[in-house]
Amino acid sequence: MRLELVERLQCPADHRPTPLVVVASEVVDRDLRRGTAGCMQCGREARFRAGDLWGASVGAATSASSESPERRERDATYAVSPSLEALDRLQALLGLTESGGAVLLGGRYAAFAAGLQARLDLMVIVTDPDASLFTSAARVIGWADGVPFAEGTFRAAALDGARLVDAAVRTVRAGGRIVAPISCPRPSTVTLLAADTAEWVGERGATPSVIPLERAAPR
Repeated sequence: MRLELVERLQCPADHRPTPLVVVASEVVDRDLRRGTAGCMQCGREARFRAGDLWGASVGAATSASSESPERRERDATYAVSPSLEALDRLQALLGLTESGGAVLLGGRYAAFAAGLQARLDLMVIVTDPDASLFTSAARVIGWADGVPFAEGTFRAAALDGARLVDAAVRTVRAGGRIVAPISCPRPSTVTLLAADTAEWVGERGATPSVIPLERAAPR
């Protein structure tokens, strides 16, 4: 995982926003390969393995070596690149016209990671444990209660699964786009931009600012 994204890691548990404290064991070209991460608020721990962040909810079967035959067979599902037309479409739906920044992809959309990276020099995070390892996209795995990044980390997100969409909205910056299957309910904080029979596209609204009110001193 790129260090720029490591600095944005935050515990998704239901307590006050708390950055994850990271101890690196191996860093290569500003890419954290091995290390640990923990929350000082709730004591949650996670580990970096080959650049992926594995949460504590990963079972023994899921955390098996990525070199296993089962792992390679599942990865083969993602080895076939989406068509150029499909890539053009997703890029347009996400409103990605410039390079830089980070994008969050989950489920079926993880297959677009390599194409978006090649076109736009993006940092990509994927949430699907079966997503391809043929790209430099890092994975976050085993975070059943949310997406472990601070608010506004991502330029845009394409996700399938209602729970994942709900959890990820806060990690998209204000004005950023979110794409999801039409079967996923749209969160109230997302404004609908367009929809067809397959997908909807929404825009995350601005985060309300809390303005402290002070009483003027009596005259």
